[in-house]
Amino acid sequence: MRRWVSAFLGSMSIAALFAAMPAQADDYPSRPVRVVSPYAAGGTPDTVARVIAEQLQTRLKQSFFVENRTGANGTIASENVASSPADGYTLLLASDGPIIITPLLKGGVDPTTRLVPVNLAAESAFVLMARSDLGVRTLQDVIALARKQKLTFGSAGVGSQHHLAGELLKSRAGIDLIHVPYKGSAEAVGDLVGKRIDLLFGGIPPSLPYITAHQVVPIAVTSDKRSVKLPSVPTFNESGFPGYKVLFWAGIMAPAETPPTVIGKLNETISAALKSPEVLTRFDRIGADPVNLGPEDFKKRIESDRKMWGDLIQQTNLRSN
Repeated sequence: MRRWVSAFLGSMSIAALFAAMPAQADDYPSRPVRVVSPYAAGGTPDTVARVIAEQLQTRLKQSFFVENRTGANGTIASENVASSPADGYTLLLASDGPIIITPLLKGGVDPTTRLVPVNLAAESAFVLMARSDLGVRTLQDVIALARKQKLTFGSAGVGSQHHLAGELLKSRAGIDLIHVPYKGSAEAVGDLVGKRIDLLFGGIPPSLPYITAHQVVPIAVTSDKRSVKLPSVPTFNESGFPGYKVLFWAGIMAPAETPPTVIGKLNETISAALKSPEVLTRFDRIGADPVNLGPEDFKKRIESDRKMWGDLIQQTNLRSN
């Protein structure tokens, strides 16, 4: 009789535990949520993080705050989130740099083994620019000149999207360009304007003032479609390089083993927010396009980008110390 009572009480406890789990998910979030950004405040990626955090806060009636943890090419932030409890109260503003490119260049643990996708929210293209006195106007002009003389291209650093965009162009066009890495985009743009380097892949919004002032020459954009901010500038596809696409993306990831119900709730809320006029307007100001890919499609995007960049890095024997 005693054994039967113990077994009965044990089964009741387990049943009560499982019955309580949906209620816990329904209550999420019941306290403030931290969104860790690997980027300094003010830039496009950090703005995406803040727009998403504000929308989650408004729609889920709980505080979502952005915490900036810069350094080590984003690995400090991703490690911090991956090491946090898998309860939905610590999220990562993830991007292709720290999630894909840096691990491929440096080796080590694949962050996606410790983080799970929630929603890929936004992406933005780059524009290839030439110094104003280089005498080129089209991508074919650039390629023809590169076959006659050595040209330099700047980037925001080894392994940055700006750098790999140039390496991809070299590979696809069969030309040689001398890479000049900088500590950041601002310094690289300054040297392009100052005619100390020949070419640069830059973010579209920060490049617009220099393009408008005719201090640099826009050559082509790296997206599938022309940018609404540079409607007269062709894409690489239109310039004879079908399939050439380089896009910075930003989305939300969470620690592995975060409950699927929590992931689902976050994804649904972010997805609804990305369709709102307010978010579309704010993204447009920073040159970001809404993507809105849920966990499965986000995972596929990571896998396809990893293959593309992995093949390029292996082919060009790129390394980062």
